[in-house]
Amino acid sequence: MLNVANKPRAREPHSVDRWGSRGVVLAFVVVCALGVLGCDSSPSPAPVPAGWPQFRGPLRDGVSHEGGLADQWPESGPRVVWQVPLGEGYSSVAVAEGFVYTMYGDSSDEWIVGLRASDGSEAWRFRSDAKMITQNGNGPRATPTVDGDLLFAVGARSRLYALDRVSGELIWSHDLEREFGGERPFWGTASSPLVIRDQVVVVVGGTEEGAFRSFEKRTGKPIWATGDVQPGYASPSLVTIDGREQLLFFAADSLIAVVPETGRELWRFAWETPRGVNAAQPLLIPPNRIFISSAYDMGAVVLEVSARGWRAPRVVWKNRGFKNLYSSTVLVDGNLFGFDNKIFKCIDAATGEERWKTRGFGHGSVVVADGDLIVLGDRGQLALVEPTPERFLEKSRAEGLGEKTWSPPAIAGGRLYLRNQAALISLDLGF
Repeated sequence: MLNVANKPRAREPHSVDRWGSRGVVLAFVVVCALGVLGCDSSPSPAPVPAGWPQFRGPLRDGVSHEGGLADQWPESGPRVVWQVPLGEGYSSVAVAEGFVYTMYGDSSDEWIVGLRASDGSEAWRFRSDAKMITQNGNGPRATPTVDGDLLFAVGARSRLYALDRVSGELIWSHDLEREFGGERPFWGTASSPLVIRDQVVVVVGGTEEGAFRSFEKRTGKPIWATGDVQPGYASPSLVTIDGREQLLFFAADSLIAVVPETGRELWRFAWETPRGVNAAQPLLIPPNRIFISSAYDMGAVVLEVSARGWRAPRVVWKNRGFKNLYSSTVLVDGNLFGFDNKIFKCIDAATGEERWKTRGFGHGSVVVADGDLIVLGDRGQLALVEPTPERFLEKSRAEGLGEKTWSPPAIAGGRLYLRNQAALISLDLGF
């Protein structure tokens, strides 16, 4: 059992040919003017933010960029810093500048809450809606997103909120169904907001041109709307391929890439899953490949993507031996680590070849922390695993919160945050 603490490319330089540098620049300008390359201006990628400000971490790839974490745990497991009661829901947590944010449902209401990272005490809470009740679990599904002094959150009934992250005061909001004709998926809205510089991007759903929408992050004013598809359960993500950004949406029947600034569709890859359950996050395999996976006998596929966005992606490999249900896969040193339903596997990212597999975590989840894997089982089983393709190599094990644990872990400030349907716990990984 756990010990309870006393206190609650940059590109390679272009060679200059006999035209000289002026000729190269002029030729590029002419080509862009003709639209041959589809030259949508893309700013340089922003630095990786600190902490864990959104669903699945700074870059939504399940990777923590912190160092100095322990490479072995005590026999009793990581020290418990604090544990607090929490209501139902599947939201994970965001952590930024001394606060922990999540969502939950009590007997009748849905809440967005800000807790102090030091001791888990409540700083504020905001009622976002009536609690959603479904046959497969109750409460909110999406995870809040932090950006500067703002916090963005979407409830299970598709209401989008922008709050002051310190006080919890409402800045603006939109009812995505009532105002924009959105259609939530069968088990409720699970897609978390994504901030890209001055805009916040959300999944709305629907067959009109507006399945995906962008708003000014400080005012809530609409910027663009695009797409004519039913929503999946995955969250939007931003990838950079050959220096150009592409915004990815994993919808109910396809993976769609758009230009972040305008919403213009770049390409689409058909991937229709029963009941539209595309829930795991798309994953960039640098420099120009995208991995997606779904359960319900769908499997996985790796796509090779054009940086310019003017041709359809090419299938590199595809198989039915790696089926992500609701948890997402991570990439370490050319290998994919994730769940084929209830089997934890290592897959060669280049070929799709299975390296090893193991059982015992159920429908678990996995993140990367300081070079190791942290694997969380669906009943709270917790393991520190070396990401080697040779064999499953468990370095340490602990018992977490137990019960139904479907929310993926979060890591920030040397702490590991886990939640189930009744509580949220902070564990010390920095000893």
